[in-house]
Amino acid sequence: MNNSKAYKLKNLLLGLLKSGTVRVLISVIIIFVPMSIFSDKFLSISNLSTILRNQSIYGIMAIGVLMIILTGGIDLSVGSIYGLTGTICALCLLNGFSIPISIILTILSGAVLGLINGFFVARVKIAPFIATLGMLGIARGLNYILTGSKSVIVKNEDFIFIGKGHLGIVPVAVIIAVIIIIIFFIVLNNTIFGRRIYAIGGSEESAILAGINVGAINILIYTIAGSLYAVGGIIGAAKVASSYPLSGSGYEFEVIAACVIGGTLLSGGKGSIIGVILGAIFIGILKNSIVILGISHYWQQALNGFIIIVIIAISSFLSKSKE
Repeated sequence: MNNSKAYKLKNLLLGLLKSGTVRVLISVIIIFVPMSIFSDKFLSISNLSTILRNQSIYGIMAIGVLMIILTGGIDLSVGSIYGLTGTICALCLLNGFSIPISIILTILSGAVLGLINGFFVARVKIAPFIATLGMLGIARGLNYILTGSKSVIVKNEDFIFIGKGHLGIVPVAVIIAVIIIIIFFIVLNNTIFGRRIYAIGGSEESAILAGINVGAINILIYTIAGSLYAVGGIIGAAKVASSYPLSGSGYEFEVIAACVIGGTLLSGGKGSIIGVILGAIFIGILKNSIVILGISHYWQQALNGFIIIVIIAISSFLSKSKE
């Protein structure tokens, strides 16, 4: 009887470890607890607020990437669309547009860029890697053109409040992120559209046979993702009160890493909003911890990348062992 209970307990623990959400939660705890003990700065409200505010941007954009990866696609244009849309928003404000109009125009511009990605992937049948790599170059080049290779400074305090402000002790950016997380959690888990996204990633052929318009779904997903990158760009521009040519450079790595660390399969069909958000939080805590520990700036990015790769490798191994 004891052996039977031990066997069941062992299977339960292995099952939990093979859950992407549980794995990333454990990873967060492994870093969070020691840092809470060794550093007084880490648990301060200002530091935790900074982590959540910064990672809310990645979390919002990661939701867009999650939907794309769930269908078996990929998007490398995340960072460049983020940077370009941030510039568009800043320029709109500088040219006298109101904050609401500037935000609407920015989100629409992100949607158009995403729509272009979706069109080339779904209709022209270009591989997502190539299509979005091309958009990465296009958006980055347009950002250089619009900025004139210089930073665009924003002085509108009401706009800056979006990125730097708080309601009570909660950053406005976090509130925006939570609203978006709730909306897309419902969309992915409780709508026909969400079920079709998972179906396409599970088997595109079966999805087509079931009557799902795969092309239309893909176009819509990339369009929505572009809009979410634009929301990230708006918050990012507000946070630093400016936009610059290289804004968002390398963000695609962290956003995709947040998805994979959170249990999303790059082959499609498996992933969750909660896992992705925990993945983004894990990366934020990791980066913050490296800074607090006083590790040399030259080593920070290398160490951050190495740890992320190790976590992804472990996640991949556990996922394969489940199969």
